[in-house]
Amino acid sequence: MLIRKFFFGEVAENIIRRIHETIYVYKPAQPFNTLKRMVVVAPPNAETEPGFIHWLQKIMLLSKESGMKVNFYGSATTSEAIKAVIQRDSSDLQASCSEFDNWDDFLIFTRELNANDLFVIISSRKGYTSYLPQFGKLPYYLTNYFNRHSYIILYPEQLETGINMSDIQQADGKLIETLSEQIGVINKAGKYLRKLWKK
Repeated sequence: MLIRKFFFGEVAENIIRRIHETIYVYKPAQPFNTLKRMVVVAPPNAETEPGFIHWLQKIMLLSKESGMKVNFYGSATTSEAIKAVIQRDSSDLQASCSEFDNWDDFLIFTRELNANDLFVIISSRKGYTSYLPQFGKLPYYLTNYFNRHSYIILYPEQLETGINMSDIQQADGKLIETLSEQIGVINKAGKYLRKLWKK
């Protein structure tokens, strides 16, 4: 299986490796205002990362502001954590949670996604609790099976190695948005998203 070494571009790849703040990579395939639903897939242990609350609240805000429904996919434990935050912070959110933990069967989402869906993939940096070896296959999957869909790859805030994460409460990370030439230039939808993340 051939996977491009620099899927997002060398500059973006370096930022993802070196910056521990939240990073969103957005690839538009159609005008943002034509999107009807978000499909968000999170890896096991996503709820243990410091940036969990931050990215989840941003997804909730985006759903409210855009009118898109949101379907979350994750392990049983992660789904329960997502439900708890939604019930506490946003009881009126149009959201559902489904269990998913077989990342070897990631291509199941080719059947789940509709033409007007925004696919949001919660990723992780290597060496952290929610990192999966299957993330290495994402460039191949996205390029070959999801190239007709708009998607966001979200790298949550993660603390530098050596800090005791159990002593630190959930943190609200600073947004760093990176886009490379390979996945398009920021358009009106991108500007809208950038403003939304800063709220």
